[in-house]
Amino acid sequence: MLKELLVIRNPRSGQGTTPLDGFLHLLHEEDYGITVRYLHRNLRVQDLLYDAANYHAVIAAGGDGTVSSVAHAMIGLDTPILAYPAGTANLISQNLGLVPNVRELAQVVMQEETLTCDLAEIHLQDMTFGFTMVAGAGLDADMIRESETLKPNFGVLAYFMGVFKNLRATEADILLELDGVAVRTRGMSVLLANFGMVNFGIPLAPGIDPADGLLSVIVVKGNTPLAIVPKIMDSFVTRMGLKTIPAPEGVEIYTCKSVRIQSDPALPIQYDGELLDATTPLTARVIPHAVRFLVPARTQRTNT
Repeated sequence: MLKELLVIRNPRSGQGTTPLDGFLHLLHEEDYGITVRYLHRNLRVQDLLYDAANYHAVIAAGGDGTVSSVAHAMIGLDTPILAYPAGTANLISQNLGLVPNVRELAQVVMQEETLTCDLAEIHLQDMTFGFTMVAGAGLDADMIRESETLKPNFGVLAYFMGVFKNLRATEADILLELDGVAVRTRGMSVLLANFGMVNFGIPLAPGIDPADGLLSVIVVKGNTPLAIVPKIMDSFVTRMGLKTIPAPEGVEIYTCKSVRIQSDPALPIQYDGELLDATTPLTARVIPHAVRFLVPARTQRTNT
């Protein structure tokens, strides 16, 4: 019986190194039926997924923002998703253990191994935005903004260059309401993490699990991007297995099902690499066991 695949392709995703056409050719040779639909600025991703339940799998070909929007449009459907790495960072596919190789990605589709993961969403006034990887307020949003002009030339390095483009960050008084419990703190960024691994395999914090029904809330202390260098090095060393630490110094970590963030001054907001034209306050919540991702065979959990 012919297995039909629906491909949602974002032609604006620019820095991917894994040619989608070669991947689709391999699956066509294996007698998969393929339907390709293109994302455009005047289309909602929901408009392209109206019949997603009728397909064997959906291929989300773009950056993390594309993958995340497809995943959230498919909440409640049993159809699995392949997070095809066609963007700059492709953090979601990395967290799922996917290798940017067309033959190996085709094997993932054919082997049909899946992992059920949580999703999350941000609420701002009357707007809702879904995210899969990480959202945040403060320094990380500044990093996204500063990296936009650098990505065409520097790729994933643009994110790190964006952090250090300005050597002073906005430090804010922060009020967190974690499942209704108030916590007052101070810092330059608040990250809401569902997946735990960022660029170059560096873990955001220990113990982040995208299938536990919880968000990890990470407050980064300080008022300069230079303050995060020891945190990055600690996380990298831990990733290499050279030592184990409970959490990098200068970071507060909480877990919750829902959170409200208020800050003084207001901080800019991003989700999965998409910069919002908005600032805090915001609320966010986890959506447990919301989506099935295609993963390499024998993957029991994400490598975060």
